Amino acid sequence: MERKQIKSVCDGLKKNYQGLLRYAIFLVHNLDDARDLLQETALAALMNADKYEEKGSFYSWATQIMKNIFINREKKRLIRNSFGYDDISPDDFP
Repeated sequence: MERKQIKSVCDGLKKNYQGLLRYAIFLVHNLDDARDLLQETALAALMNADKYEEKGSFYSWATQIMKNIFINREKKRLIRNSFGYDDISPDDFP
């Protein structure tokens, strides 16, 4: 991965911070969770900077990453809840 690609993603994150935070709040309805989601999105965007094409919209690319992270989190939460994992404590095991 080239420094130019990483710099481009960093610049995009700075420029679109407020919009990405608003979108995260829209998804999770909680400021703290939205900040966590944005942080995870920023990390994923940086790790995949080589896949970003500058001719496209950075905001669209980053919100797609965010949406995918959110969907994956929700799937895990639903599975956890459907199997009752939230009711299990570490003390239940010897």
